[in-house]
Amino acid sequence: MRLIDYFDRGADLYPDRHCLHDGARGWTYREVSAETHRVANGLLLAGLGRGSKAAVYSPNHAAALREPYWAGRARKI
Repeated sequence: MRLIDYFDRGADLYPDRHCLHDGARGWTYREVSAETHRVANGLLLAGLGRGSKAAVYSPNHAAALREPYWAGRARKI
């Protein structure tokens, strides 16, 4: 199974539970799932696909933890 498959399983079972926390802010599986779909679709529309390289430049923040899910949704960018 791919990492995104495990995430999707959690989202199916517990859509309203928090899956990420960053200080006082938390994100539910539902929120992160919707975001990963939006970002992955944007990456695909921009022409990134299998074999493409992408990077995230971020401070130590929960947004950086969501990046592997974006890539997984876009079929391993």
